[in-house]
Amino acid sequence: MSFLAPTLIRSLLFLLFIVSNLVFADPWTNLQQGDQTAAELLKQAEGKTKETGPNPFFASSAPEAGLSEEEVNSRALGVMAHDPSAQMIQESSSSRPRVKLDPTSDPLLNGAQKVLEAPLIAIGGEGTVLTETTQAGSDETLTCEESGEEAEYTCKSYLLVDIKEELGPPQNGSFEVTSYQLYGGHGYFPLLPGSAYNAEILKRYISGRIGIPSERIEVSPPLYSRQVTETTRIKHGSMTTTYSMYRLPYSYRSLIKVPLFSWDNRCGALEAKVDEGNCFYVSKVCTKGPETRVIGGISVPAECWEYTYTYSCSSPSQDDCGPLRGRGCVQVNSVCKTKVNDTCTVYTQTYQCKAPSRKLSSITGGQAPFCLDGNCRDQGYELNDELFQSLAQLNIVKELQGQLWNGMIFTGDDNRCSKQPLSFKDCCGSGKGWGTSLNLTSCSSEEKNLGLKRQKKLCHYVGTYCAKKVLGQCVKKKSTFCCFKNKLFKILHEQGRPQIGLGWGDPKAPLCRGFTIEELQRIDFSRIDFSEAFEDLLKSYQPNKLQNVNQTLKDRLETIQKSMSSSSKGQKINPSQQRREQ
Repeated sequence: MSFLAPTLIRSLLFLLFIVSNLVFADPWTNLQQGDQTAAELLKQAEGKTKETGPNPFFASSAPEAGLSEEEVNSRALGVMAHDPSAQMIQESSSSRPRVKLDPTSDPLLNGAQKVLEAPLIAIGGEGTVLTETTQAGSDETLTCEESGEEAEYTCKSYLLVDIKEELGPPQNGSFEVTSYQLYGGHGYFPLLPGSAYNAEILKRYISGRIGIPSERIEVSPPLYSRQVTETTRIKHGSMTTTYSMYRLPYSYRSLIKVPLFSWDNRCGALEAKVDEGNCFYVSKVCTKGPETRVIGGISVPAECWEYTYTYSCSSPSQDDCGPLRGRGCVQVNSVCKTKVNDTCTVYTQTYQCKAPSRKLSSITGGQAPFCLDGNCRDQGYELNDELFQSLAQLNIVKELQGQLWNGMIFTGDDNRCSKQPLSFKDCCGSGKGWGTSLNLTSCSSEEKNLGLKRQKKLCHYVGTYCAKKVLGQCVKKKSTFCCFKNKLFKILHEQGRPQIGLGWGDPKAPLCRGFTIEELQRIDFSRIDFSEAFEDLLKSYQPNKLQNVNQTLKDRLETIQKSMSSSSKGQKINPSQQRREQ
């Protein structure tokens, strides 16, 4: 069929010649007719394609590949007699007139050369010109809020003393009484009637002698002491009396005044902020003491009567300046919004954002241009506020590769740090400037690493619990955080978990696990704001990799979510991705 090639070329050139003459005659009125002609030709070609069936040369190896040239020509002539496509080509070739083109005088070639030399005149006639202008982007002034320096706050704790009376240690004593006092006789009231032992009577007797209530006296049976003989002078002589002496042993407990110590700590609000990670300990100083004070009639000494605690705290802030810096905006002003003493804790920042310039092309003069507004080539683009949001989602998609571990994706780690309120030692800090202003050399390496992660905003605070109590008072607290590989993971968890009803557990047993495939499929990525990570994304931003990102991103996310369950069944687990459980 090689003889058909020149014929086809001449036919096409002839058709192009006819169309070219029509175009130069009136380029605008024949546009609709040309469209109709092209549609008819396309329709005829599609019909012939259906008749001839699939192209045999699409096969991986055609059986005719081993035929010689003579065999191919012979078979071609045989097939031509029965093949509709071959017959159509032969009929078309034989029925078309033979045209010979002269490169020097042929109007088709000459017209094509004129189009190349002056395309605007060929399109619109004499006087048609192209005007290109650059339209500068309009500046936009925006404000945002950013946390400033940490301010110092003080609070006090006062020593309180209550005086309580309680029984002192046992004290021993004894009395000697005569047998007459003990058993009666000669007008004495007997302590013990007859020979009976009556403890209550003895207690009352001893209570009257020493002034101690009888209920605080313990007695034992009287003990024989000695025999006594007395001679007494009387009016007409003398009288000799003999009697026995008995000892009354006893013990008693006196009331004593005992001071009870407690502290009135006024730092509860600041301590709560420490638990949340918004404050950290600075110093603990005794501001009153040592001193002895008289309270309730007794002297009470104490090493310190008042402590002053100093905390360094950051004020709550929106911290929404990252997206503006990510857009390349320039800061032009800064105003203190919140001030504590002489320290500015929150700033209102002002940024100047310049929109990109746009290059406009307009065709004017000659015949009516084919662009309605004359702006035929607008090479500018509108500012895309969703660029970094799309970039963040693309990074999430990228991180899906190899992230499946034990059926979980985007897993976090359980991290904990300790605080000792009594000794005012804090190994948690506020996450800002931690370890720089405080020399916490005694903190563990895990606690120091947690501080670095919090500085990078990779952790979510779960809560604080008491890890050790002494006499009912908490002497050691622990704060729990779930930390992630990057900011994107943390943001995805913080905003994705509420969508699916997944919590964080409690401080003692935090839920730092990742998402299951089913949970990830339920998350609406369009509702997640990744602006916190924009500034970090800018560091890895490569414009040439973001073409058409907004058109394809949504489809890619949906496709991944739908197909993940099936693809994960055969996925191998990478041991290096295992998360350490604490």
